[in-house]
Amino acid sequence: MKDRTMHRKFVTLLALGAILSLGSFVPQAKAFTPAEIHYCPAVQLVAGQSAQVSASNFSNAPVSVTIAIINSAGTVVATKNITLNFGKTTALSITNGDTTAAYSAMVEVSAANSVASDFEVFSSNGQVATLALPYINTTPAVQTTAAVRLTPGQSGVATVTNITTSSQEVTYAVLNNAGTTVLSWEGTLSPGQTMTWSFTNKGTADNGYRGVATAQAETTVTCSLLTLDSTGQAVSIQWGLFIELL
Repeated sequence: MKDRTMHRKFVTLLALGAILSLGSFVPQAKAFTPAEIHYCPAVQLVAGQSAQVSASNFSNAPVSVTIAIINSAGTVVATKNITLNFGKTTALSITNGDTTAAYSAMVEVSAANSVASDFEVFSSNGQVATLALPYINTTPAVQTTAAVRLTPGQSGVATVTNITTSSQEVTYAVLNNAGTTVLSWEGTLSPGQTMTWSFTNKGTADNGYRGVATAQAETTVTCSLLTLDSTGQAVSIQWGLFIELL
């Protein structure tokens, strides 16, 4: 009888140990080679402002998705790995710290033409203030944004992000409607680094501004042009489109 009681206790302890082991086990996301990468151009957030990257599976099969939000120094500050079923949407959120900062994003997908993604910036009341759509670079090597209109005294922010794993030489300029360069920069961006430049419509009338980024090759940089409201929050964004050099 004593041996039988000890046997029951042993089985109970063994089962309890198995349950505890299973409860503490956290499955790791499987690594995969992305078939498609979405590059979201950088957005600027003021102190305490939030944003999120969303990804939706519109294909007819599950896909593996990795979302990364990256600061201006090229450091990943938030990441998410998930198997996304058909029709499902997932999101990764971030809240900025005490100083104005820029963030870009990247969405890696295991199957091409299967996922739609975006980078949403929220205002203080939780509403979407501006939306950045990603693109996949296919042709070298000049990107140009559509023009944004600024009223007198209104400001904008230009951004360029190195989306490669090596340093890249980049030339960037912002031009007004008359074709006059209002700011320019030429230099080297480290892997993942984002550069930002502020500019203001100093005239007495509305004016349009567009950004142009030139790099050595395709899939090298993203660029964007944001318009700001009076509080410094982004209210619209234009992202760069590639023009093939002939």
